[in-house]
Amino acid sequence: VSEVNGADLPPVDVITYGFPCQDLSVAGARAGLDGDRSNLFFQAVRIIKEMRQATNGRYPTFAVADNVPGLLNADGGSAMARLLDALAEAGALVIEWCVVDAQWFGVPQRRRRVFVTACFDSGIAGRCPDPLFPVASRGARNPAESDEERQEVAGTLGGSIGADGIQRITGTLAAGAHPGSYN
Repeated sequence: VSEVNGADLPPVDVITYGFPCQDLSVAGARAGLDGDRSNLFFQAVRIIKEMRQATNGRYPTFAVADNVPGLLNADGGSAMARLLDALAEAGALVIEWCVVDAQWFGVPQRRRRVFVTACFDSGIAGRCPDPLFPVASRGARNPAESDEERQEVAGTLGGSIGADGIQRITGTLAAGAHPGSYN
């Protein structure tokens, strides 16, 4: 990925990416975004910037990343702040993140992931719903308290999201806000 030039790629509306978690995970060395692996995040940002420059800021419209929840507190919280700042500096107008647990989407294991979505288009940014992630706003549900048996698979999201079934940790950078003033 370090050899890819975003200007050479065909323009796309959405860039999705993950980057190695070993430097962010509580089971890892906790080197944060300066770690040998997790610093590949900055390669994704570079590719986004190159594509935006090559298309006069038209593409990508969105970027979506995922990683482990350790991203939120690695380096005393500065890893997440640096990630948000880098996306804002790349031109993101709205940035939102949340923690989603796979167990609420039909996967038979607890696997929490942080999803970060960045919107680069000013026309769309002004119309983004609040919150951007359409998941329940209440706290985590205890599966033992549920009377219904869950048989859905991960691909059937509509039937697997309950009114209180997803733990949510969110934040947003609003259009025009200065990087670092995240909610």
